[in-house]
Amino acid sequence: MSEVSIWPMRRVGDIFSIKAGITLGPHRQAKAAGSGYLRVANVQRGRIDKSDIALLNASLAERRHYRLSAGDLLVVEGHANPGEIGRCALVQQADEGLLYQNHLFRLRSNEVWPNFAAAWLNSEAARDYWRTVCATSSGLYTVNSRQLVAMPFPDVPVGEQRRIAEILDTLDAQLSNSQALIEKFSVIDRGLLQYTLWEGMRVASAGGAWRWGLVGNVGEVKLGRQRSPQHESGRHMRPYLRVANVFDSYINYSDVLEMNFTPREQDTYSLRRGDILLNEGQSLELVGRSAIFDGPSGICFQNTLVRFRAGLVSPEYAQAVFRYWLMTGEFVKIAKQTTSIAHLGADRFARMSFPIPPKDEETRVVRSLRLLSERMRVERERVKSLNLLKNGLMEDLLTGRVRVSEAEAVLEGL
Repeated sequence: MSEVSIWPMRRVGDIFSIKAGITLGPHRQAKAAGSGYLRVANVQRGRIDKSDIALLNASLAERRHYRLSAGDLLVVEGHANPGEIGRCALVQQADEGLLYQNHLFRLRSNEVWPNFAAAWLNSEAARDYWRTVCATSSGLYTVNSRQLVAMPFPDVPVGEQRRIAEILDTLDAQLSNSQALIEKFSVIDRGLLQYTLWEGMRVASAGGAWRWGLVGNVGEVKLGRQRSPQHESGRHMRPYLRVANVFDSYINYSDVLEMNFTPREQDTYSLRRGDILLNEGQSLELVGRSAIFDGPSGICFQNTLVRFRAGLVSPEYAQAVFRYWLMTGEFVKIAKQTTSIAHLGADRFARMSFPIPPKDEETRVVRSLRLLSERMRVERERVKSLNLLKNGLMEDLLTGRVRVSEAEAVLEGL
């Protein structure tokens, strides 16, 4: 096991009754009047996904035998990915009455707190156990009931199990709250962006205070330097960004490659803070995806990206327009498809009509979007911190390295 448990250990088979699911076959096919059953795809780590429930024919005796009850645990028996072997989900009251197929094991016990058991079976210690015992055949990794029976399980008093589960549930609730806030701010952000720019374009078209300009006149448009074998080494190696680095409103600097740029090429292709990079070659729905460059000096860019250097408007406002165009499909309208890759085209992009607001309106729009962006950033950082705390506490609590009273004191400080 990856973590040495301080708790004494028992075998899963000494605590739970274990039952494999119902075997499938042609005689099980049901179109409308069958019984709902869970498959491997429905059993995700820590939750049951009921978005696609299949039906099968089962006798009354089979429905009684394979019927799931709240508190049951389902464990995945076979998967193409060895990291997914043994993943576990807790059956809730809303799942009662469903059946389950034979690539799942059902665990049932009145000796354990179900949420604690689910946490243990999904822990790193449990995953490490499955990695050591699972076998593969024809690309499918499997475990058998004997290995599940022999799996170690911490012998923790039920009262302690309950308190550990409550701590983990509290962290899950805080994570859910932060994720809900992020989604709420994201919806507001999209709504504000769409309304403001739609209204601005309407005013511009009517000859109001907003006006139109071409992208190429509002700022400088430049396609990046082409990658080729002769640039893979040289005296002037420089880091460069490519399409894999540029996501929607952020740049991933953790995987930056290098190639040779002469001093003259560095003058042409170097990036400055505030430059906007757009995906030039991408899948059709992502072409034009963009982010503002905020990295260090000395980084260049490849021709899978287009650089926009704002002139008449601020970078933040220009980025808002490009995000709006991505959402509303404006980039799709000008993109050219070649095989599986769509290309934005620097020249086509430069000829797009760009809405230019009065300066006070631009300032107001940017301020509102910046505020929402900051709120989302804070919540995303909170989600990261909570995930780190949960993962660390979960392993320490489940193995007994940290006692419940210590963990509860940590939660009080959140």
